[in-house]
Amino acid sequence: MITSRVRSMEKMFVIVTVGCISFWYHMSSTLHKFDLTPHNSITNVQRDVPKTKTWPNWPAVAHEEIGHPLSFKGESFFDIARELYLKPEQYSHTNGNGNWTTLMDEFIDVYKNRPDPVNMCGIRINHAMALFLAVKQIQPTLVVESGVNAGVSTYFIRAASPTTKIFAIDPLEKPICGQGKRWIDPASSDGQTINYTGDEFVDLLDLDWVGMIDRKEIDPEKTLVFIDDHLHAYKRTVSMMKLGIRHVVIEDNYKNGEGATRQDKRSTPKQIFSGHEYGVEGAWLFQNIVAYTEFPPIVPPIMAKAF
Repeated sequence: MITSRVRSMEKMFVIVTVGCISFWYHMSSTLHKFDLTPHNSITNVQRDVPKTKTWPNWPAVAHEEIGHPLSFKGESFFDIARELYLKPEQYSHTNGNGNWTTLMDEFIDVYKNRPDPVNMCGIRINHAMALFLAVKQIQPTLVVESGVNAGVSTYFIRAASPTTKIFAIDPLEKPICGQGKRWIDPASSDGQTINYTGDEFVDLLDLDWVGMIDRKEIDPEKTLVFIDDHLHAYKRTVSMMKLGIRHVVIEDNYKNGEGATRQDKRSTPKQIFSGHEYGVEGAWLFQNIVAYTEFPPIVPPIMAKAF
């Protein structure tokens, strides 16, 4: 169980995705106890003249404060996701012709070979791009994945980093939605991926975090937590913050009134930041992060439905 022990943070990142959207937090991490008591006024985290962000050919406006449908804070590599995916990276010779390759070329090769081409109840193309880019940019030594289903997100994590250790967590032995057999990372055979699934299930919050950190088996500053379990995202995020985990990806970031489960409908960062009924929680979370931003819909939503 998570204990009351609080580890400090200097730059914690949290990335959250929904549909074609993702968010990124950045929190402080030098050993100190940060304020875990929510403040009663959202004005504690608002600026006199809050900044806004807009994007070409996209109608949304993001505000650097809570209380809006779309919020952000600070800067993130997600802000330049298109540039990172499309930037020429490596010059290669193919059939006598020289070509520059991009991260997008690499991702497309990975995506077209995914173990479940439909993945009805799992990660789709924009979600996958967000997760793939996060692993590439953060280069974590450990990824803890809470919610595996058919194993497609595990596949993208491993494709983005052949060296990272993975904890794959899911209470079910088999995937839902009739998706057949779960993809199991071949690296499971040598312990590089540990599958906490089915009879071996251990909940994200029940892992021996404090023990692993004290024994230096994991480095919280180089750990990425990927949450796709449709449980209370806010509470699980705060639990990770208290441990000093620097990086968290929340795959489903539903807006107010939406969600696949009852907890989905009242716990996502988007709901916490925009809903007035969550003003106390939203103010506390916004105050204790350095950065929070949104992954752009690189593949337009109307096309993403087919992928």
